[in-house]
Amino acid sequence: MGEGITEKAVLEFPASLLHVGPVLGYLDAFSDQLGIEADRRVRLRDATSRTLDLVVKNNEHLFPKPSVSVGFSESNGELLVEVLNQGVPINVNKNGQGTIFHGLTQSLDRVLLENQGRLGQSIVLGMKLGEAAARKSLEGNVRVAEPFDPETVEIKIRRLNKADAGAIAELFFHVYGYDYIHEFVYYPEKLEHLIESDELISVAAILPNGRLVGHVGLRRWNTSPLVYEPCLGVVDPLLKSRGVFSKVFQEAMNVVETLPMDYLFFDFVTNHEFSQKFVSRYNPIDLAIFVGCQSKATQAKLEKLGMGADPKETDRYSLLYSVLPRAQFPFGKDAELPMGLGEEIGFLLEPLGISWYPASRFSVLPSGGEYKSSLQPAQNAIIFDLVSPGRNAVERILQEWQHCLRNGYEYAAVDVLVGSPGVGNLYDCLQEAGFFVAGFLPHNMGSRLSLRFQAVRPTKLAFDEIRVFSPIANRLLDLIQIQYERNQTL
Repeated sequence: MGEGITEKAVLEFPASLLHVGPVLGYLDAFSDQLGIEADRRVRLRDATSRTLDLVVKNNEHLFPKPSVSVGFSESNGELLVEVLNQGVPINVNKNGQGTIFHGLTQSLDRVLLENQGRLGQSIVLGMKLGEAAARKSLEGNVRVAEPFDPETVEIKIRRLNKADAGAIAELFFHVYGYDYIHEFVYYPEKLEHLIESDELISVAAILPNGRLVGHVGLRRWNTSPLVYEPCLGVVDPLLKSRGVFSKVFQEAMNVVETLPMDYLFFDFVTNHEFSQKFVSRYNPIDLAIFVGCQSKATQAKLEKLGMGADPKETDRYSLLYSVLPRAQFPFGKDAELPMGLGEEIGFLLEPLGISWYPASRFSVLPSGGEYKSSLQPAQNAIIFDLVSPGRNAVERILQEWQHCLRNGYEYAAVDVLVGSPGVGNLYDCLQEAGFFVAGFLPHNMGSRLSLRFQAVRPTKLAFDEIRVFSPIANRLLDLIQIQYERNQTL
């Protein structure tokens, strides 16, 4: 609320009209104590009432009811009412809701709507103290979402524009609450920018009333080479029996056919096989399994989505990494690997048309080296990019990993360009520190491949709960399990 706050109180309640009256009664008493004139007090009460009515009615169909909190404060000569909506996001582009906010701006000195990611949305109403100002009365009514029959309702598939950004955020709330792994989906302004700049191509299934019930995005990660990721795939559980995801994904792939891209890549969750099986018809090539790279807290709950049982013996979730080439030989035709590594994971390169050849046994790790590290706090993970391999750099990486372990981090990965000098020495050093292979991935979404080595702190990690579909992915998973279990016994 800023500096200069002299009075502050917060009321929290379930999103129900039953509680709105008492909240407004508190506002009346608070306004009276601050000496606000009667006519201005009425306008503030009316604005607060309409805001709470909008928030509550937007959530009244949910069970259990999400929380709403209302904060009252006086700051720098202004009375502020802050409504924190932790339920369905308010969408100002939705019929009725935009009219409400337009009316609020005509009646108050300040109206601010801020998206706060997993915390929800903050709506701030401000009225200056001791000033009289003629304001227009509020107009507009809240339109409550109409119920629909999931078996018969008409569904249209179309590409979205930036005006649909609020509807995307609302869909992700309906499916994940505020727990989706990529927090930017709860910020319509960020989605608008991505769509307007063509960094995100969104395809969705839409009901006649404008509600989104399915979505697939194509996220652009590089322009040279041109690289996209099919992502943000979600379907409202109410329509899971209508084949919505299949239709939306197919339309997204139709868009892919119109783009001169070099390759697509996929991060498949492995707590189930459904998405892997579905996408297998497009012949993606499996390259790596990032074992234990994801925090359990940020994963979709299968039982909530009606997709079966969630893993019971696993505290860290894993991802399968795959690519779908759209150009011939996007990573070249050959690769240099140490003999041991080539024999272990060279089979992953064959579907890409890449032949591996053994590195010279005289190829040793230089003395210096350089690396970059990237923290992923939401996943308790750290990724090291070994830009220039060297013994000193490897020592510093292992020291930083130990520091991260002491601070609660649970997953680490080290990426190094295929063909770098001394990769065999690097592999030996990392194995001694508990690292094991993950596979290959494009380096910085470019045209060269990196090797990835990974480590997971001791935790509950049940390999029989990691679901992969293709024979190649299963072969890689078996190899990773052997190396992981070897590390646990050393």
